[in-house]
Formats: sequence, structure tokens, C-alpha cells
Amino acid sequence: LSILSGASSNGRIMFGDSGDNDIGYIEYDHSANQLALGANAGSHIKIDSSGHVTMPNQSAFLIHLNDTQDVNSTNTTEVNYNTEIFDLNADYNTSTKRFTAPVTGKYMLHAMTRVVNADSNSGGHYVQTQIVTSNRTYTVISGVDLTYHNQNNSVLCDMDANDTAYVQIKSSNDTSWAVSGAQNDSRFFGYLVA
Repeated sequence: LSILSGASSNGRIMFGDSGDNDIGYIEYDHSANQLALGANAGSHIKIDSSGHVTMPNQSAFLIHLNDTQDVNSTNTTEVNYNTEIFDLNADYNTSTKRFTAPVTGKYMLHAMTRVVNADSNSGGHYVQTQIVTSNRTYTVISGVDLTYHNQNNSVLCDMDANDTAYVQIKSSNDTSWAVSGAQNDSRFFGYLVA
């Protein structure tokens, strides 16, 4: 343990093995009136003077479907969420349409799909949205009787490090429909809870 004083506006307590520097630290920044905890020269937890806690590298993402995706099938189809609004820690891949859990933990995941023209509700027609993780599949099923129908699926799920999550959609019997694309129409988000 070594105690170092930095510039006149801040001070730092550093932790490390013999011969190592800046492995872990606690730093007070007087000009920002903020306490930071970090490791390997990066601030990982910040606490401001009002007690607000932020974790700049905590896994969190918000993605939306950029263009309308024609489905036109009764087969299970992956939703192509492809435009990032934000992606802390870079855990969502817009090419593979997969979120990859960076650590083992509990994750909050939510998918919203705006279904368009899957409106022939005769014979018990339904649309289902699935959040598919490496451990489980979470399904929401709704009867559809409107030109536009928002379907929401939320889950607090367990994921191991390197597990993936993505979204699928399926119609029971409609072969002429789509998922509406736009920031406010169809989106997928998630974040590490614990």
C-alpha cells in the first residue's frame, strides 16, 4: 500500500503488489468534488458529492432496428437490431446481432418489436417474440388484431461470461407481415444488474 499525493486538486491512494504501480486506487478529485475507484489506470466507479454512483464501464446497451424488416414467413426469424444508440463496454455486435455477457451475472434484457400488418386474427393467429440466451429462451405470445402492434418482452436472466442473447419473432400463420424499423419502433436493450 502506498499513499501518494497528486496535484494540489486531488490525492490518490494506490494499491499493488511489490514493484507494481497503479494496480488499484482510490482517488479524490477536489475540482470535481468526486471520489473515484479504479484499477489498471482506469476509473471504474465514481461517486459525486451528492452520492450519485456511476460505473462508466458497466455493461449496458440500447440498439434499434434501423429499417423495416420484412418477415413474410411463419418461420422463426431473428430480428436484425443493427443500430447502436449506446453500447458501454462494447458488448453488442451489430454484425452478428448478439449481445455477449462480459461476466457471469444477472442481466436485465428487454425487446420491443412493432409488428406491422400481421392482423389476420382469425383462427387464433398470434405473434411471439423471444429473447434467446445461451441458458434459456423467454417467450411472449400475443394475439394480433391491429395493423400496428407493439410486443414487449422483458426478463431478468442469468448469464455466464461469454453467453449470448438475441431476439427472434414468429407468426403462427401470417405470411405477409413485417417488423417496423425506427428508433421508436423496435429496440433491444440490456444491462448488468448484479
